[in-house]
Amino acid sequence: MRRAIVIAAVLAGCGGGGGGDVDAGVDAAIELDATVPSDASSDAGVDAFVELPGPITMSREAAQTSLAVVQDAVADIPEAMRTDIDLVRIDVLSVRLDAVIGEKSVIDIAGVIGEKGIETRSLGAAAIPALVVVRQLERAIIDVGELALEGFPDNAAMTDALSDLRDDLAVLLTHMRERYTELVDATADVRLRVDTDYVARRPMILVAPAGGRVSVIVEGESAAMPEATLQVSCDSGAPAYRVFDEEHGGMIADMVSGTAPTITGTLAVPAGRASSLRIEVNDTFGVTPAPACTVQVSGTRDWRGTTIQTDASELDSLMLHAATFDAQHRSIVDTMARLDGEVSPEAQSAFELVREYLEELVAESAVWRALPFGFEEEEHELMELVLGSVLSPIGIVIEARLGSRAEELTQIVTDLMEMRDTNDQARTLLDPTHMTSS
Repeated sequence: MRRAIVIAAVLAGCGGGGGGDVDAGVDAAIELDATVPSDASSDAGVDAFVELPGPITMSREAAQTSLAVVQDAVADIPEAMRTDIDLVRIDVLSVRLDAVIGEKSVIDIAGVIGEKGIETRSLGAAAIPALVVVRQLERAIIDVGELALEGFPDNAAMTDALSDLRDDLAVLLTHMRERYTELVDATADVRLRVDTDYVARRPMILVAPAGGRVSVIVEGESAAMPEATLQVSCDSGAPAYRVFDEEHGGMIADMVSGTAPTITGTLAVPAGRASSLRIEVNDTFGVTPAPACTVQVSGTRDWRGTTIQTDASELDSLMLHAATFDAQHRSIVDTMARLDGEVSPEAQSAFELVREYLEELVAESAVWRALPFGFEEEEHELMELVLGSVLSPIGIVIEARLGSRAEELTQIVTDLMEMRDTNDQARTLLDPTHMTSS
């Protein structure tokens, strides 16, 4: 007999005891998996079932297939013609996507796919990797779109393969945003350790012309004031900011300071529910050297896990790592500014890729460079997944590929290696297994 079984996550009462309403739980199912019986004989007395994948799994597999087509198209390019920087970008893209949706990647962490991991915690155990996947897919789609439009005008097969990959990634991003929303909603009414004086402080050095960006998670101050405060302070120039909703997509705020080096505004975000925001900052004056800025978001935050306290010696080490990181960053920015337009075409074409990587590295390392006395486990999980699983492997690829392109890039590659090493040392220092939990 053929039949179908719908497996749903019954969220009501999950993790908190009690049976809950089954119909409500089915309505709130994270991902439906239909199963149908195989051709096993009914005489055996046992129905065997073949499980059909859910939409995330299906769209992930489609994206993996499209990426393989792109990689095959690269393999068909003769070795003597593989000097274009866009081929390095495809290498970077491959590393990024393999880290987040490949085999044994971030997306495979229990709970991102399926019903596992719904727990009574602030964001839920699976929401952190789901958010990482959303952020990385959004970045990959931008990169693939640019390559499809401009990267290979004389290679129709490559252009078509990149266009297909972009479309498949867009479908996967839609499903992953829905998944992240469901994970956040599943624990939105669970209040564990509420910090009503939460402040996220993120330092950055703007890299012309892109500027800089950071991501923060924040909740509104209260039901009566569902908003957070954003302040951008720079040591020179006149900053402007744009704020994007990472969960749903789209810009929610923008402001230009005029002539002042500091700008303050409010963001409409709900109280009692985590909002993930990306904040992009630019200097409207374009001053040289590039301004050093601090982005500060104030509101409420509900934490899960424990606070990892930094003692005096650990804080001293973090301060040294932060100073080293900033010096290396400044060295790269100054070197590119000095050499811009004065180097070989091979070196010049690499500058934009370096700027893009720096923007990411600065954004994702900002949480530890703020020198926290107390470092939350939730922030450490995000940092480990992004810096350890994604950006460190990307850095290794960029260093290897650019190091052989032009002599003018030698110092930049050296500084990039040292920045990556500094990041790795800071991550090791802040690992909860090396510290005392409060």
